[in-house]
Amino acid sequence: MTKRRSFWMVTALAVASLFLGGCMTTTYPVAGMWTQDLRVSVDGKMPAGSKEGRACATSYVGVFAFGDASVEAAAANGGITRVQSVEALINARIIMGTYCTVVRGS
Repeated sequence: MTKRRSFWMVTALAVASLFLGGCMTTTYPVAGMWTQDLRVSVDGKMPAGSKEGRACATSYVGVFAFGDASVEAAAANGGITRVQSVEALINARIIMGTYCTVVRGS
């Protein structure tokens, strides 16, 4: 394989990876290719309680992720002992994405 052909193959793969990969993968519908802002109710058959707790995690380029967005962390942050509803807030951009879990309860 010539150097020129190798260069174009690597360039094509790099460009394709920009369009085929997501910045932050979630199990929820994707709102757009470059950006997504979603508010999704995960669970909440009971009426929402008086307290609210939030826990977030941040993802960079879909490869590095930092934070704890678990229901347990959100409940602890809000001082909630009985979780009544769970909601996911997803905010993703080309390079960085934030996934927050919001719980309500008492």
